[in-house]
Amino acid sequence: MMKTSQQGQRSWVCGLVGRIGALALLTGGCSSGDDAASDTVTTTSSTTGDATTSTTGDATTSSTSSAGTMSGSATEDTSSGSTSESTGPACDPGSEGCECGRGGVCDGALVCQGGVCVSPPAGCGDGIVQDPEACDDRGESAVCDADCTAAVCGDGTVNAAAGEVCDDQGESALCDADCSEALCGDGAVNAAAGEACDDQGESAECNADCTAAACGDGTLNQSAGEQCEGEAPDNASCEGCAITCEEGFDDCNADLVDGCEQGLMDDPMHCGACDKVCGGGLPCKKGKCVDVSDAFAEYAAEGRTVYLFKTSPCASLDPLVNFCEDKGLAWWKAQSQPDAQKLVDFAFGLDNWHTWVQVYDAKTTLSPGTVDGFTVTVDSPDCVDGSPGGWTAFRKWGCSFCEPSNEGAKSCCWDIDHAYDWLVCEG
Repeated sequence: MMKTSQQGQRSWVCGLVGRIGALALLTGGCSSGDDAASDTVTTTSSTTGDATTSTTGDATTSSTSSAGTMSGSATEDTSSGSTSESTGPACDPGSEGCECGRGGVCDGALVCQGGVCVSPPAGCGDGIVQDPEACDDRGESAVCDADCTAAVCGDGTVNAAAGEVCDDQGESALCDADCSEALCGDGAVNAAAGEACDDQGESAECNADCTAAACGDGTLNQSAGEQCEGEAPDNASCEGCAITCEEGFDDCNADLVDGCEQGLMDDPMHCGACDKVCGGGLPCKKGKCVDVSDAFAEYAAEGRTVYLFKTSPCASLDPLVNFCEDKGLAWWKAQSQPDAQKLVDFAFGLDNWHTWVQVYDAKTTLSPGTVDGFTVTVDSPDCVDGSPGGWTAFRKWGCSFCEPSNEGAKSCCWDIDHAYDWLVCEG
């Protein structure tokens, strides 16, 4: 009874295998002798010795059970003369060990090699691009990072082969957005590094330190037209970032680094202006070439030289205010009582005539007669007018004092017959 039950179970299994189209060889159960499978599957089951036979195709299989025994046989396909074999289940494209899918696609992490989907070798850097790798150049290259991601500035991976010096995934205090080192002057504006601009050096809008150019920022920017920044160079002042030379100085070498280096008051090679030369060996005084060749007379007094020049007859005085200055001299001014008296006496001694001495910016008074506060001896100290300033006239002979402005500002005052009068300078 036990054996009969086991035979029935095996017959059921064989029937199931046949129905799913698979070839199964069940030794000692489904058949005896040589087993073959083609288009025919035979199953036999018996509990009492009766035999049941099922036949498909041209092959016939019979099985008989008697007295608790079962026997079976298989016949060959007589049309072919050979025994057929099963190839097993179908192979789905893209599966491991199967052909690659359309476009070389394989399932999951499988890779297509030689037209077959296989498992990829483990590890980035093996030279084989495998999911999720974007590339694999066996290390860092110009297009591939060492972690097998595409070389892109901003990905956070420094790739020296791709020209990256740094990669902070964007601009930082040490790294530019183009993955170069953050340096003022590199042409890349990096606000995180404190740069307001970067013109690769000084420009009209940008200082060399990458700050915005502005007068008063403490940074000299000549490209922005600045000549100075707060502190002025020698012999100059700085206002509105422009240099103004002090009176009597100029920038004759066109280099404001050394300021207004050239004095103009006493240099005969730069007399009154850059490169203005006093010819004939003349000296330069007060920015003027001292040309006293037309002086009628001169004398030394109080450490200076006094020069007397003739005027034209009854000359207009107003155009002559700068006469002495134009010669590099100054108008005579009394230094002491003897100094004042000497001019009175010297002028009279030149022609023993009542020629007027004309000076500018002096002061005279009457009774007693004074010149610049010093009393002088003259013929008529109470005649005619003292002078509070401006043009002043005095002499030894006759009425000794004249206020030229009261006489039409003429060098001759009221003496219209004078051929000349004296203009007196010192230097």
